[in-house]
Order: sequence, then C-alpha cells, then structure tokens
Amino acid sequence: MTVEKNTEKRITLVIHDLKADEFGKLYTGSREDLVVISDEKPISPCMGCFSCWTKTPGLCVIPDAFQNIGSLFSKAKEIVLISRCVYGGFSPFVKNALDRTVPSLLPFFKIDTDKMMHHQHRSKNRPVLSLNFYGETGSGEKETAEKLGRANALNFNAVSYSVYFYGSAKEAVKAGICA
Repeated sequence: MTVEKNTEKRITLVIHDLKADEFGKLYTGSREDLVVISDEKPISPCMGCFSCWTKTPGLCVIPDAFQNIGSLFSKAKEIVLISRCVYGGFSPFVKNALDRTVPSLLPFFKIDTDKMMHHQHRSKNRPVLSLNFYGETGSGEKETAEKLGRANALNFNAVSYSVYFYGSAKEAVKAGICA
C-alpha cells in the first residue's frame, strides 16, 4: 500500500484594499508562494446561490477573476487580510472577497467545543490568519474588529490568528506587515 503525500504548493494569500503603490512597498521582491487578491480587477458579489456546493463543488459559478478563491483558501499556509477599518469591520472590497470564500466550505454543519455551529471545511488546511486594519479607530471599533478576528479564525479553520491596528495605510506599510 502506498500513501500519497500532498505535494500541492502551499501559499501565502494576501487580500487587501491598499493602493498599488502602497502595496508595492510591502513586497519589493518576487515570491513564488505569494498570491495577492486586490481590487485591480472587478469582483462580483456572492449571489448566495450555493451552486458552489451543488453544481460545481468547490468552484464559484460567477465567471470572474475570483472564481477560484475557495481553492486558494485550501492551499494557504498563511492568510493576510489588510483592510481599512470600517465600523470595526472590513472595507467593502475585502468583505466582498471574503464572502466569495463559500466554496471553501461544505454545506454540512458541525458543532464545536463551544457549542457553536459552523460549516464543515472542504479541506483540512489550517492556515495562520493575520488581520491588519488601518485608519482611525475608536475603542468600540477595535473591540468589534477583535471579535471579528476570532470569528474569522474559526470560520477559516485557522491554527492561530492575530489582529493589528495602524493609524493609516502609510503606517501599516512602514511597519512592514507581512513583509
């Protein structure tokens, strides 16, 4: 009996809403393992049709540049989210991109140790999750964003997560997030 090893290349997945020149300062070199999702291409919103569960399992039926985002989540060793903080949540683009990750889940539910119900994951992948918020934030927004980080870590089956706050996009870039 032979056991096949998963030889699929693991990636660092970055979803961000930074301007191209700001993001370019974060990653100056070339990295084979880096996959970047930004608003350079138009993204359609998730329709909630669940065809990614029934008709094309694991693949979104919306024919745009983000059709394979569920697959990318299953290959990510690290997921880095960089977003302007909007009322303690993500910017519209980052939120829209995350909504399109439904294909990474199965339509079945499980109850975790905290008695919370979650969808089962399509893959056994356990990425490290990093949420990086920038912009002016009050204490209520930070508290909401930290709760969002915990919820996203559960939903993305993250092995660990961290939440960071920066006063501006320039400050985030200067700090070298995910460099």
